[in-house]
Amino acid sequence: MALKSLFESWGRQDGVRTLTEKGVGKHRANPLVGTRSQHARTLKEELKTSAAGFFCTGKDRLYAPAGINVSADELTAVLDDVMNVMKSRGYRK
Repeated sequence: MALKSLFESWGRQDGVRTLTEKGVGKHRANPLVGTRSQHARTLKEELKTSAAGFFCTGKDRLYAPAGINVSADELTAVLDDVMNVMKSRGYRK
């Protein structure tokens, strides 16, 4: 039996969109990283679309953290948010 790709495991575009919507919501509510997204020029909907596009295509997008001076603590907080969303949706390690 062939293994599913991560994209397929996450539910393809619809599943990835749901994960990124919930993840962006968690980021915006996170006291460590929320101020970055609340003051971003990118609208919340554009941020979700960009993040979903990044995960669906694997291509570098505006959402990627390159060049925005993200600290190790901020990156950890973002990854924790994503992992919590994935756990809440039943994904395992």
